Amino acid sequence: MAFQLIVHAKYVALVLPQNLDAFPPGYLKYLPRYNGETGSSAEDHLQAFLDFADNMNIEQEHVYMRLFVQSLEGNATTWFR
Repeated sequence: MAFQLIVHAKYVALVLPQNLDAFPPGYLKYLPRYNGETGSSAEDHLQAFLDFADNMNIEQEHVYMRLFVQSLEGNATTWFR
């Protein structure tokens, strides 16, 4: 019986993710960067990133997350993973 369920699940319709919203134009020029080795703390970077997102009028959560990952460099990228 379990084998039949697996076989039938093979023919289920493919569900694709929604199209992602674009990043705001010119975002790279203003995106704050954090590598964990400069004088600013993680809390300072987070506040700078939130201010950046507010100034760019970013409302979609997936855009926040994709941009936040881009704001990390060096060891901070490894720590995030």
